[in-house]
Amino acid sequence: MAPLLEELSTAYEGVIRFVKSDVDKNPDLAKRFNVMSIPTLLIFADGEVVSTIVGAAGPDFIVTELEKVLSAESYEDE
Repeated sequence: MAPLLEELSTAYEGVIRFVKSDVDKNPDLAKRFNVMSIPTLLIFADGEVVSTIVGAAGPDFIVTELEKVLSAESYEDE
């Protein structure tokens, strides 16, 4: 997943911030967001989790989820 997420972080630079956390080193954070499996991708908007992807997902699925969130935010700005 790391190479894909790095590629996406470049593609969405300035639009989406990608952050990685090691759940073994940050168990409180994993607990706070109910992370039970790795990888888990949490997509936030305005500080709230708006989408969760558990397991290795393909690039098309991840991009679709990101675009849904971006699309929803653009409607809120109107």
